[in-house]
Amino acid sequence: MKSYFLGVAILMLPYFPISKTPSVDKIALIQEKCEVLDAKGVLHGGILIAKTDSILYQKTFGFSKSNTENENHSHFNIASMGKMFTGVATMQLVAKGKLTLDTKIRDILPEFKENKGAQDITIHHLLTHTNGLPDVFMMGLGLDPLNPTQKTHAELVSILKDKKLKHKPGKKWRYTNSGYVLLGRIIEKLSGQSYCDYIRTNLLEPADMKSTGCGFGAGGAESTLMDMHKFSKALLTHELLPEGMTENMMEGKVELEKGVRYAYGFFDSNRLKSREVSHSGGVGEQIHCQLLMFVDTEYTVVIYSNNPLGFDAYHELRFMMRELLS
Repeated sequence: MKSYFLGVAILMLPYFPISKTPSVDKIALIQEKCEVLDAKGVLHGGILIAKTDSILYQKTFGFSKSNTENENHSHFNIASMGKMFTGVATMQLVAKGKLTLDTKIRDILPEFKENKGAQDITIHHLLTHTNGLPDVFMMGLGLDPLNPTQKTHAELVSILKDKKLKHKPGKKWRYTNSGYVLLGRIIEKLSGQSYCDYIRTNLLEPADMKSTGCGFGAGGAESTLMDMHKFSKALLTHELLPEGMTENMMEGKVELEKGVRYAYGFFDSNRLKSREVSHSGGVGEQIHCQLLMFVDTEYTVVIYSNNPLGFDAYHELRFMMRELLS
């Protein structure tokens, strides 16, 4: 799992409870922990914590793997966090009546009409990782998930169109980037725009995300702490989708473990006191990152580490913030 987007692997790690009382200054505790880790030289990346519109804490630490000093405006690869963009874009097309969640991919992508195993794959199956498609980044083709421009969505579809499925559509959950590659192509065909042009016009510009690229269907964009906060704010205030459609997109559909379900480009978790809607991402030893939206307490967290020397501290901070802010 080292060479492709590792969003699911990052999310499913256990969390460790910490003692606290209601009177504790939660942000001060997190800041103190960051300072301790930074003093040890083991924190490399950035953190932003907001409550509704107010940014409570934003700071970067250490250096990237390429030895560039991390700063608040530094760009980092959001990897599979970009699946949230594709989920939003797909649901926008549903809201516009251009497709339904039950639409079969063979009706939009004629390349799949001859693949008997794929005849019943729907948009719902693509969004929820229940489609059964093998992962295009695990086929030994030398594809680089950090370079989304090396192959077009159409070229990736041509690679996948004849592949045998790992299981029947809808039978089980199996994380695969291929479903989101197909969604990227479907967005292009139904909108008449390139994936990048569609994402830029219908998501990045409405959310005022001026420092974010588009990536491709499965992820791979670059963004900043502030821009990912802008995305969460635009999403939760229904600037990107109507309220009912937003909730449908974020509501868990497939149970992964007790209290954790996968929705349409988002994880939906009820393991802690507050409902947590999130997505993580990672590429080998390049980067780990996550957007966490605590729906009930109204806290939002953006966190990343772009240096393997900081991955342990990254996970320690995520677990701590989940306990304190939920």
